[in-house]
Amino acid sequence: MEWLLWSMRKIASQDLTYVPRRVHAVLHRWWINHCFPTAGMANHARISLPSDAHQSDCRGYYLARTSPRWHWEKGSITAIVRSIPKARQVGTLRVAQDILARRFSFRGREPIELPSGEWWPDATSLGWKWDLNRHHWFATLGFAYWYSLEDKRFLRCFLEESGDWMDQHIGKLGQLALDTPFEIASRINAWIWAHYLFLPASHWPRSHYEQFIRGLGLLAEYLSHAIELHCSGNHILLEAKALALVSEAFPEFRGAARWRHQAWTILNRELRGQVCGDGVHVERSTMYHKIIAGELSDLLLFLSRNGDKRASSLQLVVEKMTTFLLWIDQGSGQLPQFGDSHIEDTYQRFQSLAACPTLAAEFGCRLETETTDHTHWLLAGSPASSQVEQPFTQTACGYAFMEGGYFVARSGWSQDCDVLVWDCGPTGYERNRKHAHLDTLSFTLSVSGIPILIDPGVHESGVGLEPLRRTQAHNTICIDAKDQGILAQRGEIWSSPEAQLLLWATSPSCTVMVGRHNGYERLRDPVSVTRTIIAMHGLYWLVLDSLEGLGQHSIEQRLHLAPDSDVVIDASNARAQVTTRGTTLNLAYLVTTGTSQLEHSAAISLQLESSYAELYCGHPESSTVIVAKPPPQLPLTISTLIYKPDRNLAIVPQHFDEIGNCLVITGDDFRHQVHVDFRTGTAALPLIPGWKEATPVAIFRHFRETGRDDVLLPSSLSIPSDSVQPPAVPYRRHSHSEIVCMEVPASCIPD
Repeated sequence: MEWLLWSMRKIASQDLTYVPRRVHAVLHRWWINHCFPTAGMANHARISLPSDAHQSDCRGYYLARTSPRWHWEKGSITAIVRSIPKARQVGTLRVAQDILARRFSFRGREPIELPSGEWWPDATSLGWKWDLNRHHWFATLGFAYWYSLEDKRFLRCFLEESGDWMDQHIGKLGQLALDTPFEIASRINAWIWAHYLFLPASHWPRSHYEQFIRGLGLLAEYLSHAIELHCSGNHILLEAKALALVSEAFPEFRGAARWRHQAWTILNRELRGQVCGDGVHVERSTMYHKIIAGELSDLLLFLSRNGDKRASSLQLVVEKMTTFLLWIDQGSGQLPQFGDSHIEDTYQRFQSLAACPTLAAEFGCRLETETTDHTHWLLAGSPASSQVEQPFTQTACGYAFMEGGYFVARSGWSQDCDVLVWDCGPTGYERNRKHAHLDTLSFTLSVSGIPILIDPGVHESGVGLEPLRRTQAHNTICIDAKDQGILAQRGEIWSSPEAQLLLWATSPSCTVMVGRHNGYERLRDPVSVTRTIIAMHGLYWLVLDSLEGLGQHSIEQRLHLAPDSDVVIDASNARAQVTTRGTTLNLAYLVTTGTSQLEHSAAISLQLESSYAELYCGHPESSTVIVAKPPPQLPLTISTLIYKPDRNLAIVPQHFDEIGNCLVITGDDFRHQVHVDFRTGTAALPLIPGWKEATPVAIFRHFRETGRDDVLLPSSLSIPSDSVQPPAVPYRRHSHSEIVCMEVPASCIPD
């Protein structure tokens, strides 16, 4: 019965073609797995060399071939090796030495030494087995071969390991339960790179070379039949990319023309459907976004080096995806782990910035300090490999990825700047939510280049009701210990929350973002949750969580700290201090209910809760959650002021008869009055006689040193036609934002 209910909800969540596509996929996969390869399929996996080539010397043909060109040529290898930092080479050689001893380390686990011929060890996880059989470590052996000045041990290891794998498995494609089309696509990518790394090696035996090429053809032919057409998402996109690359790099395969047509048909369709107009991948997993952008860069640079006109359209996609990665970068390339994400993955081979020299110049950024070997070799001979010396002068600012649903506030662009990333968008991909989390309105915060408020990642297991996908595992509001939606078996999410952006505005002074979701309106006593985040660049962050509804509820605002954080709670004053890797943040809380103020020390309870994060796959780490619990009666607003300790800040509530509650934030040299009211049915704020703001947000600022007073209005103004702007009240709109900064007489500030 449970399976039937699950199936009914799954079908209801898809379009009308889902059932026939699914049935066809099951039947077709069954047929392929039982008959692969037929004589025709085996023929497609064979090489047909040009008539003027030496038919018995396949390797000699590829050594002499000038078109299509790979990322590097034999004559450029010495220069490539010289360009790679010694520390990177030493690290790669160390890993390669372990591989010689069949000692492997995947998914954060301690190294495991395997006996010869063992490919599916029982004492390891499914993901560990996948990583071993993806064979990306073949490329590690290839890199080590050249870094060590052609140490033949690395070549022999590659020959022995690849030969053994082919002897055991190449004739059983489709019969291995754990060997999915996604894994085969990953293996194709790995084998292509291994081929070109070892191609110039003079001691690659002809018999093994021809077996390897034959095996690559069989992998590609099988993938062309088993590609996951029934399931939209990163799998089919990455599978199509692998099939496209093998067909373009090896047009001599008899099946290459068919593979090429199939791959590009799928790839073009999926890129249109899976990459939002602002560059965010629809699954909204930062890890898969980075993987896809990197893999597309591999294909893009190959096309560019061969003058393929399809490179121009692919360039636009990669640049948009890379722009998103640059904006959410928390320093040195580390990203917040939204959705199913880990910091590292064997599929993360490339930095997409390598394929975007224009972006590198625009943002004034270089590749990450720890650039992968794959990226170094990918850049061989590319203009993007040159160092970018142009300084990036852009100041504090924000950026809205409206379609993707992510909103960013940055204090600058150095590696030690502050970065806040807020999620106010769809819950993953509506056609496939297996990598989505119930994290609507959650945010992450990195301060001085150190992630402090984090998304804790995802379980390695990838099955069942994973705790790290739940609402409680994210920096958002949790009501009655329930999730924003329904986590179901097999990674599905039913009744996902719908987010609504109410306001976005940014300027060099501040960034304001407001949104709400309906995830808790399905409760017996419905609750609407609205979150406002004000980033006053260089001063503080203010988070306002407003809850409207009926009845009493158990309410928690949860903030997850990085695993290596120390936290001290001052419960009597509703304050907390967090220190992570030498960087400290202060947090001050208060609660307002309706139109009355409560003493914050009595109104909110602060507790520390033990939890864990899995930022590195298979390596869970202990972490701490700050849980703020207000009174159960609605409506109420939780206000959280976050600031660095060198700022002596205080926050107090204040009430005005005309405009209701506001928050007064004071520092040594300023005083801010923050007016925010997005409650249903409230009118816009009557700020200045004859002027009216279109949305109920205003920030009045007083600068003690200069005596200057102004107001920041994160919206447009409605000015009566007969209103005359006083000369003493200059009006300025930032050209790149919706923030209005207007100087006002002190008499205009509510008091």
